[in-house]
Amino acid sequence: MIYSNQNYTLLRKPNGIASTFGGQQSILDYFEDSQQLQTILNNSDFDQYQSYCYLDGYTKQNADTFLHNQTTQFTKEQEYGLLNRLDNDTGGFLYFAKNIESYQFYKEQQHKWTIQKMYLAEVHGNPFFTSKEKILTIETPIMHHRSDDQKMIVVTDEKDKIQWRWEPHHVSTTIELISYNQERNTSLLHVLIHKGIRHQIRIHCKSIWAPIVGDKLYGPKTPISDTLHLRSIGMK
Repeated sequence: MIYSNQNYTLLRKPNGIASTFGGQQSILDYFEDSQQLQTILNNSDFDQYQSYCYLDGYTKQNADTFLHNQTTQFTKEQEYGLLNRLDNDTGGFLYFAKNIESYQFYKEQQHKWTIQKMYLAEVHGNPFFTSKEKILTIETPIMHHRSDDQKMIVVTDEKDKIQWRWEPHHVSTTIELISYNQERNTSLLHVLIHKGIRHQIRIHCKSIWAPIVGDKLYGPKTPISDTLHLRSIGMK
């Protein structure tokens, strides 16, 4: 599905597809064929999360109108106005600027870290089972894994800064409990971040023993789902 207001457009990316050009097929690679793009969007399983999405002021838009605007206002090098990226396995909204002014304004706010990004995540267990509080901020720094290019790790000790690659990313992830499913032993969380580092939500959830359901990289070896239950639901 595609939603649009005066300055920005939200495109619902299914999980399993890259956000931008690279080593595998991305959502941007479908911009030359509106029918193919529409087929991809219609195959998304995002509808069950629709009630949580931040869509005030947005209206539905067809693929032809969206593609015409993005491919005439922006170049391929500008990623057709793309403003944010999601992990390949993460579904949810990609944001696009509709004009250069909106594009530049967003980039300025992004540089100032004033943009809030919101997600829904279903995780194993209940990270609040020992606490009366239902909200938690995780601020453990994140680094790249030394020997596995696919993974990130949290920095819990000074020695980690020597053992792992590059400098640590100092980021925060705030999670809030929406509901707990006792039968599945899973929790639905509302997640808020200001700056997105690769796998930030996934590795922060794992660090508190609540990996995301369906996360084959950081989750248990016997997941209860083959699909990563992490969805981008809005920005402000």
